[in-house]
Amino acid sequence: MQATSATKSTDRIRRLPPKKRLIKLIGRATFWWMARAAGLLRPWSVKLFGNTLGSIFYTVSKRYRNVALKNLRDVYGGSMTEAEIRSTAKQVFKHFSRGAVEFFYLLSLNRDQVDAMIDVEGQEHIDSALAE
Repeated sequence: MQATSATKSTDRIRRLPPKKRLIKLIGRATFWWMARAAGLLRPWSVKLFGNTLGSIFYTVSKRYRNVALKNLRDVYGGSMTEAEIRSTAKQVFKHFSRGAVEFFYLLSLNRDQVDAMIDVEGQEHIDSALAE
């Protein structure tokens, strides 16, 4: 019997050092939790929740916060103050967290709910191009 990709993935994880194994477990649990919890969110709460998560990640993720700050200093060091660099880094964390929350939220919606969120402008141009 041939091993599935899930089995191979699990075998690879078992061979990792305990700390990395824990990080993988936390990542998988977070992914599972986000996929389930997103369906409970309301449209107005998606941005709030994403921003809150981004602020938390910015605060607790010293390694990635320092990478973001270093990169921003390297690029904008002469033209931005330290306060502006820190603010920009925090906004980046919020942006990516909002994107993740929006991704999971959209996965929890059915087609009619997604269609209701979309306004199409210039439909006539699409119809004309498709008719050619």
